Amino acid sequence: MQGNNFNTIYSENILAALRPGENVVSAIVENVGDAPNPAGFIAAIQLTRADSSALQIVSDQTWKASPDGHRWSASQVLGGGHMSPWNIGGKKDGDSTELYPPYHVASALLKQMGKAEIFSSDGSLRFHQRRTDDRDIFFVANREARLSSCTGVFRTDGTNPELWDPIHGSVKALPSFSEQKNGTVRVPLQFAAHEGYFIVFDRKAKVEKGEGANFASLKPVQTINGAWQVAFDPVWGGPDTPVTFAQLTDWTTHDRPGIKYYSGIAVYKTRFDSIPAELDSKTLLDLGNVKDMARVTLNGKTLGTVWSEPYRMTIPAGLLKKANNQLKIEVVNTWHNRLVGDKQPKDRNARKLQWKSGLLGGKTYPAGRYTFSTGSDVRPNASLLPSGLLGPVRIMTSGNK
Repeated sequence: MQGNNFNTIYSENILAALRPGENVVSAIVENVGDAPNPAGFIAAIQLTRADSSALQIVSDQTWKASPDGHRWSASQVLGGGHMSPWNIGGKKDGDSTELYPPYHVASALLKQMGKAEIFSSDGSLRFHQRRTDDRDIFFVANREARLSSCTGVFRTDGTNPELWDPIHGSVKALPSFSEQKNGTVRVPLQFAAHEGYFIVFDRKAKVEKGEGANFASLKPVQTINGAWQVAFDPVWGGPDTPVTFAQLTDWTTHDRPGIKYYSGIAVYKTRFDSIPAELDSKTLLDLGNVKDMARVTLNGKTLGTVWSEPYRMTIPAGLLKKANNQLKIEVVNTWHNRLVGDKQPKDRNARKLQWKSGLLGGKTYPAGRYTFSTGSDVRPNASLLPSGLLGPVRIMTSGNK
């Protein structure tokens, strides 16, 4: 590991270098400049044992220093990481630029100070926190492209956690939580792939625990199988007439270039009968995997638009019929695939453009068949992005009668 900027905290995984018994850590440190200036060295080693216990080793007077590699003496302690020039967790003298060390470094410093982390979890989560006069507000997000059930530990003097959903604008109480002696609150959490939301604590209320789980246990009651009629826009290179998809598939795997390279809106339509089932007041339509956004209409009523995991929306009570339900799903992807398609030899210069305003001298010049951009690094052999409604499309309930 090498570095030449004291404003940057450099880190390295040393697991492969560790050996049984005694280990030696050494660093060659150079102070450069044309005139005398402050100099120092700061380091922290964070080790996690197999039993999940942690060991932290920080640079202090037990470390040895040498001017030439031969004469060694105890290091002189100048101060903590908050001092200049490092200013970990603070600002440089005379500069408004804040330094943001890697989280594991900040966590190690907090442990050294005997303080609990502001947030920790047994899941792969990231977070941000701010406080108001009466609330402690955390934004937490799943970093992985998969479902996650985990526990979040929040350092807060608030209670009665609530989940504020930024997608739907809804707020719900999280009745299952426990307060710890170290000033933290443990809350069971559940995330869809890459999902994020706010956890908000009331700092002025008394503890009011409710009953039940924080998240409903959803179960599928029907998968909508069968053929779909899919209409693409011919203005953007799609087929002139709707195409039948026997099953939901990625557009980029289709053998027709007008679908393979299509970018824009495609309209999916199908009809289905609702299976006999006891549906509770929270009946959901789950679209499965969508690339990339979708607007849904069921029996003539628009259910809403979804653009992130989970691609799911509520079905109003009484809207589902026993037979002949009409489902329409409008799906839109990004422009990437059409840009790639326009670089294929057949379509590369199929369209002529001319600016009526006289831009570029009013001359006519060749361009892509369907798209135009002032600059693009897309290549003809670029990988295509998955597109379309991939499913499975299912009706789900929370199981509550």
